Amino acid sequence: AGSAFSEAANLRLKMDNRHDAAACLIDAGNCYKKSDAHEAIKCIIKAIEYYTDMGRFTVAAKHHMTIAEIYETELADVEKVS
Repeated sequence: AGSAFSEAANLRLKMDNRHDAAACLIDAGNCYKKSDAHEAIKCIIKAIEYYTDMGRFTVAAKHHMTIAEIYETELADVEKVS
């Protein structure tokens, strides 16, 4: 599902619709959170760049928090293994 949302984001960019592309990337990131945290972070960071370029700083900040939560969860899993 994450790859489908990523592809949808690319199509939205081709239509010059950055807002919808960013929303698709957030959806992709949410799908990837369950299986590939690194890909999730990559998608969310790209969405943050689009939101920042559009001046949507509050939305970008919210998604920075999402990335922090992913890192926190990953670190917790790494510490359990150690």
